[in-house]
Amino acid sequence: MKKLSALCLVFFLLAGLLPAAMAAGGTPVLAASVGEAAEGEAFTVTLTVPGVEKKASDAYFCVAFDNTRFTLTRFVPPELPGASLTCSDEAAAGTAGIFSCAYISDDLGNSMDFSGGLSLTAEFLVKPGAAGSGEFRLVSAKVDWFNEETLDTENQLTVPAELKTTVVISDASGVPEEPAEPAAPSPAPSPERAASPYRDVPENAYYRDAVLWASARGITKGTEEARFSPDAPCTRAQTVTFLWRAAGMPEPGSGDMPFEDVKPGSYYEKAVRWALAQGVTKGVSETRFAPEDTVTRAQTVTFLWRAAGLPAVNGTLSFADVAQSAYYAAAVKWAEDSGITVGVGDGLFGPELTCTRAQIVTFLCRAYGGE
Repeated sequence: MKKLSALCLVFFLLAGLLPAAMAAGGTPVLAASVGEAAEGEAFTVTLTVPGVEKKASDAYFCVAFDNTRFTLTRFVPPELPGASLTCSDEAAAGTAGIFSCAYISDDLGNSMDFSGGLSLTAEFLVKPGAAGSGEFRLVSAKVDWFNEETLDTENQLTVPAELKTTVVISDASGVPEEPAEPAAPSPAPSPERAASPYRDVPENAYYRDAVLWASARGITKGTEEARFSPDAPCTRAQTVTFLWRAAGMPEPGSGDMPFEDVKPGSYYEKAVRWALAQGVTKGVSETRFAPEDTVTRAQTVTFLWRAAGLPAVNGTLSFADVAQSAYYAAAVKWAEDSGITVGVGDGLFGPELTCTRAQIVTFLCRAYGGE
């Protein structure tokens, strides 16, 4: 009966019919990481919900967005102690998309610890051709608890259902663009330029030749038939795999794997072993590699620099957003000096921007394409 009730409440969530009164707790926040974005730019939207100093029985959250302008690329809700999780990240019919989740107490009672609150984060890309502005709106959200003896359900934390945030779409706002012509040597073109096998890789795209180079060498084969998904973000697993393949897929050692989240036999296991042995990465902790986390531009050029043997650099950085003391400063300087990157424009490198598939294969082509 409890599960049936949960399904009913999820339906009401999606329909936006739950009450819009704030009964207890602090103020929730719905915010985007950028106020203005351009075509192809990645950004995040986060819903932060205050904690409840009681053991909760159920929690439900749903945010709607304009899927004509934005593509949802990643939504992984955090776990809550003592609760099972059901989530959805889909585009509904028409112009509305949603990301939502429901938490249900494992023992169908008051076992869920919601005292620390919750932060739900989803990552998006601005779609090609999008214009104007797009809205993110909290459809509804609720946390409730009850007394097992009296089944009292009056105590609830309900978040206002009209919480909104807006992202303005501009023509130029620091999109991570690279120049049309690679600055570093690339393979000599054939007399007749090969046609792209991917329908989402335009002939005039700065990354076109890099994508074809990577495909021809087995570094990547795209995300599905005839699609490369150039604007999609890359995960740590994908990045080290691309780098390993670009380096010739050297056979790694077979010692103990220190990372508990690297599955034996996974497509990236050998790449991670190689990257670890070469000092390309040390993981995010002694026991975690975090293969599904997305990578930033700073992390990507750092991987490349380490794979190249940590070549020494000299001189002053030309990018205003890269501090000399940053862990990636030497890597960025090396990448700039080697013609691997020229930044995102306006004297910026964009170290914290998510690195897209197009950018990563471009970096790799410029680093390895002349070999």
